[in-house]
Amino acid sequence: MSFERWEIGTAVTIAAMRSVSLKLVVCSKVFHVILHKDAKANSRGGACCMESDNIGPVSSWTLFPRRPIEVFAAVTAGLLSLFPFLATVSAEPIPSAEGAQLAQAVCGEPEIAVTPLAGGRTQFSISDPCRASQSVTFKYVGVPFERKVGVDGRLDFLLDCFAGDGSPVEIAFEDGSIFSRNAEARDMGRVSKISVLWAANVNLDIHAFEYAASFGKPGHVWAASPSSPEDARSLARSEGRGRGFMSHVSDGGNAGSHLEVYTFWHHRRQTQGVIRLALDYASRGSIPQGDACENGALAEVEFVTLRLSRTGEFSRTAGIFEPAACGTALSEQARFSTKAIPDLFIKN
Repeated sequence: MSFERWEIGTAVTIAAMRSVSLKLVVCSKVFHVILHKDAKANSRGGACCMESDNIGPVSSWTLFPRRPIEVFAAVTAGLLSLFPFLATVSAEPIPSAEGAQLAQAVCGEPEIAVTPLAGGRTQFSISDPCRASQSVTFKYVGVPFERKVGVDGRLDFLLDCFAGDGSPVEIAFEDGSIFSRNAEARDMGRVSKISVLWAANVNLDIHAFEYAASFGKPGHVWAASPSSPEDARSLARSEGRGRGFMSHVSDGGNAGSHLEVYTFWHHRRQTQGVIRLALDYASRGSIPQGDACENGALAEVEFVTLRLSRTGEFSRTAGIFEPAACGTALSEQARFSTKAIPDLFIKN
């Protein structure tokens, strides 16, 4: 049989005589494997563990990061030398719920630290060597963000709380186990957030022109000139008026949802002001070509604009970049859409 084709949650039972069966469970795509001994009839309970060609009893399930063919060779050689009466080998998927329980029973609950950050953001820090190299999905207000645990079992994920904090964040690992932590952020009553969310693998850029700033000049905030929470707060204090920063940027290259967030740090003494906003289909550029024009697969891009005020008012609006002619230069107005994101008016 081909061990390399096993999927997560596949249970491989090595049927044996004498009412004993040994089970392998594939619980991640880096082929961590559980070797589990089911107790039947008068058999003794517990588990068997294998390392290299040696097999011995252990008190709990043991996880081994091995390539599948290595696991196959070592397990087969070891088991046949120890249990020459082993007869057949069969593989079949096990129910996802049971697979998740098995994975959680093996790895347990990961260490997940939640740190509130300035400007309405939350950092999730995962430490779990048992789930090294696994994919993990963070789902916040229904929006999935896909990341990958490092080979050392660590992952830091910075979440922008564009819909507010206090909401539960579902954390789902590749092995099927799911955990939950609440988003916790600082300064939610001091900031407004303008966000754009999209699914296509393209790059959309928010551009904020603070107080009539010109393109490329101070006050023009975007992915290439994002400012920072510290700089925005410092400027707001020194000028006596709010300033903003890009609290989350995306080039559309990651799996899952793509998000850009402009966060505006209010100043309590400011009575009025306007932040002009625009959205650029940046990967299409000024002269659309290929898939990004006319009947191309990426000529039409849907997105959602989200707005969260410092008082907690939340709204969303659907939008779309319509197809443009191939090879024809776009005007500045056509490329930088001000209709996609309404301006931010400051009123105290």
